[in-house]
Amino acid sequence: MNYKNIVYGSILSLLSIIVILISLEFPSYVVRGQELPGPSFFPQVISIFLIVIGIYEIIVGILRTFKLKKLNEEGLKKEEEVRKTVVTKKGLFNITVVIAGIILFVPFINLVGFKLGLFIFSTILMTTFGVRLLRALIYSGIVTVIIILIFEYLFKIPFPEGILFSF
Repeated sequence: MNYKNIVYGSILSLLSIIVILISLEFPSYVVRGQELPGPSFFPQVISIFLIVIGIYEIIVGILRTFKLKKLNEEGLKKEEEVRKTVVTKKGLFNITVVIAGIILFVPFINLVGFKLGLFIFSTILMTTFGVRLLRALIYSGIVTVIIILIFEYLFKIPFPEGILFSF
């Protein structure tokens, strides 16, 4: 049996619970004696949303598993149902690249800076997911420019500069 949805939903829910537990230790935000949503608010809201999605994925996985068992018992194996639940090597590779990219992104932008790091990171992700290199370079450039325009020029938030490159 393949339990892709159940595993995905369980991991998503578990990570979200961990984020909620960590965010409970964040300091509260009090202004003029009134407690307002502080730094823990956004992570908790997103985590609750992700827990709901995780529970949904678990339920879908359980229902698919029982449906496949029933189809197998009746001898009516549908190829498209089986294909939806199979974890492929390419899928595992994509997940590994995304996780490694997330882990390595912060140290990488400390070296090359946020702007160049974002461009390289998004190009690598797009080519990993099957976008041709030229299109990945163009799309990554567009995404990088849009993020720079929004955050650096509109919101006036400075981006980290790298040790090797400072622009």
